[in-house]
Amino acid sequence: MDTKVKNNIKSKAIIIHSVDDAKHCVQNKLYEGALLFSTHASVDVYLKGIHGINCQSLSKYLTIEEIKNLKNISSDAVDKILHALDINVSPSINNQLCLKMRYFVPLYSYCGKYHYSGYLNFFEAVKKVTNIYKLGEISFYNCKLNSYFDTDSDIGYAVSLFFRDQETKIIEYPRISENRNDNIEMMLKKIKIIKQMPIYAIERFLERMLANRKYRKLAKGCKNILLFDPLYNLEFLKKELRKYNILFYRTDSGIPEGFNSKEKTANTKVNFNGFDFVKDIENPITKIFLNDIEKDFSKNIGKYLAAIDALGKIERDYPIALGIWGNPPYEKTKALIFEYLKLKNINILGAQHGCLYGECFEPWHFDSDFNRCDVYVSYGFTESDLKRLYPYREVAIKIFPLGAVNNSPKNSRRKKRIDILFPITNSFSFFNGGMARTPLDKLAERQVLLLEYLNSLEGLKIYIKPFNYSYTKKYSVLSVLRKMENLKVVDHLSLGKFIEFYSPRAILIENPSQPLFDVLHLDTEIFLMSDPLLPYDGQALKELEMRVHYAEDTANVICKLNLFLKGKLEKKRDDTFYRHYVYKENAKENILRLVDNLVEGHI
Repeated sequence: MDTKVKNNIKSKAIIIHSVDDAKHCVQNKLYEGALLFSTHASVDVYLKGIHGINCQSLSKYLTIEEIKNLKNISSDAVDKILHALDINVSPSINNQLCLKMRYFVPLYSYCGKYHYSGYLNFFEAVKKVTNIYKLGEISFYNCKLNSYFDTDSDIGYAVSLFFRDQETKIIEYPRISENRNDNIEMMLKKIKIIKQMPIYAIERFLERMLANRKYRKLAKGCKNILLFDPLYNLEFLKKELRKYNILFYRTDSGIPEGFNSKEKTANTKVNFNGFDFVKDIENPITKIFLNDIEKDFSKNIGKYLAAIDALGKIERDYPIALGIWGNPPYEKTKALIFEYLKLKNINILGAQHGCLYGECFEPWHFDSDFNRCDVYVSYGFTESDLKRLYPYREVAIKIFPLGAVNNSPKNSRRKKRIDILFPITNSFSFFNGGMARTPLDKLAERQVLLLEYLNSLEGLKIYIKPFNYSYTKKYSVLSVLRKMENLKVVDHLSLGKFIEFYSPRAILIENPSQPLFDVLHLDTEIFLMSDPLLPYDGQALKELEMRVHYAEDTANVICKLNLFLKGKLEKKRDDTFYRHYVYKENAKENILRLVDNLVEGHI
């Protein structure tokens, strides 16, 4: 990046957050005479690809080492704040309800770090561009900052705290509800599925109806297990735990299926005492973070406590032998339900729900997963793998590497042969976790270059597979992708369902994520690019490179793809990594056996 300031650079800038903001900027010619910066890469791609206007992601102005350092600062700051809140605020709640629970660590230790780091990265990046370009005036499009917390904070409020000595303006304009366009687009794509694949749509509907059936009344004499939806790798437990009573919680519900709750909220007074017990209270990041916690907590703690009270009454009649989660309980009612089970010394079984756990360095997984259970079912990583990744952290859980249930090799129907599949990674903003992995600008640049390369290949069957129901907020490159005539986009199937119908000769993955685990067992070449913010453990990478064609940059992966298309690239089918980190035989049976042993107290 050229950081030299030319004399003719104008000293005003506009910060844009969405494609809708970008359209407003263009329509009103606000970009004239201004430098443009964004907090979501879709803005840069749209403005350049559609209008030929340059816009730079703010992530471009933070180095990898700076982003890592800001992540560590965020982690330490949030840990200290939440610890102080649980010491100074939680006791007054517990005294009213005769409990001895923590509230702030279970509710905010994971999401809070993403929330705080979003502010911190934004603040530091804007400071950098202000100094580099000697900005006199900065205009910010307004937007809500409620991705993680139920708060009314917005850019206007954040700017008033962060940039008091800077000349700033807030741009407002009439807009449709932020979610309305996304909901309409999603609905249209669901209609498309029904039209194109009616049998598949009916099968999916029946699967969900059966999976979410009403649970029978609890029987005296049976052991009781608490299950909280969604269960992901443990979804099969809904059908298999027939010999137990199941207290089944639907997503975000406050009462198990089949029970009625008269109380919707608990009347509880919460006094934050002006946060006078929090150090560094005048820090603007700390101030807005505390404001957001107070708003979120005050709005929601009543219904959370009503759920705890209801569970306590149920548990007196039906003692719980085991609590199970498949997606981690890091927020809302679910977080406190499992904190309550921990308080009651009830065993908790958690399970892995994606990749990048035991093979990559990501300490926030302690906040999301490892600190929220007693026993953990991994796809394959072991306690030794975790200790190698985190030698200075205590691994307090028992890890059982029993395999990914839905990742067994299958003999299926005859498939359509295609040349290349690109399951493209989704995009996030500065304020929604976008700086916790490959930075926004680098990921978007990779995607655009790879799409342009793939589109230049004639006579090949190349499929682009976004996540289901993709829209601009999720995919930064959609505006460019729509113009590429040689690429076929399939966004109405999950990747698992896609590979039941199609057999690709090669699969391109531009950022390590769940698609890698979904395709490792296929008879295909896999091309994988690195993530500089989530590096692989050395041993894991050594095993992985025996299976995939690994590349650090776009030029390297394109070179390897060219060799593949010319028939000059060696085949890679080694299954060491797959059998270590993903696949284990008899996964379902072994998980069920583990559940039985936990219920009976044998573990």
